[in-house]
Amino acid sequence: MDVEEALKFTDNLALTTTGKHLDSLQKAILRGTWDNQKYKEIAQEHQRSEKYVKEVGFKL
Repeated sequence: MDVEEALKFTDNLALTTTGKHLDSLQKAILRGTWDNQKYKEIAQEHQRSEKYVKEVGFKL
């Protein structure tokens, strides 16, 4: 399984359970963690606070 397959699977799971697709930040967090990025790095790339990225990541 590659990152794109994992994103499709996770997006379908989110849609089934919440009725919503993953948003762009959620997808970025999944891609980043797949590539062993730290939350701090993901936050900097997407102009968000590290705290906010951690909160979103925890909910995933």
